[in-house]
Amino acid sequence: MNRLAAVRARRIPPPFLGLALALVGLAGTAAGAPPEAEGQVIEYASPQAALAALRAKPGVTEREENDWNVLQVAEAGTVAIWSIATPRHPAYPTAVKRVLFEDGGSVHSKLSVMCGASKAICDRVAEQFQENDSKLQERYKAASDRN
Repeated sequence: MNRLAAVRARRIPPPFLGLALALVGLAGTAAGAPPEAEGQVIEYASPQAALAALRAKPGVTEREENDWNVLQVAEAGTVAIWSIATPRHPAYPTAVKRVLFEDGGSVHSKLSVMCGASKAICDRVAEQFQENDSKLQERYKAASDRN
């Protein structure tokens, strides 16, 4: 399997802290740096193993969106949002892990990608998730500017 380790940290400024947590329904649950903050990688052997293990955890919420299984896990002072490609998605087999955590009064996110598709598709998946993070930060900034 082609492993693409796209690890990217983003800082969400303090005025957006409440909005960031509210958007993922986690107010009050994210605090402190995630244990694997440095050099974070996906801790499962494959996207399929991640999906099976996450589904077995209590309290995990799951939905399907645009041929991705999206799972939300709150634990150890962080929130992990997993996106795992279904067999219908061109990036299958791929898992994307986005960890949200609070540190120093702002919310941060870390992105890790494990991709088993072609390099071109894997690169595009990483770009799309990074673009989504950037757009989210722009919305936070716009909301803050209005207040």
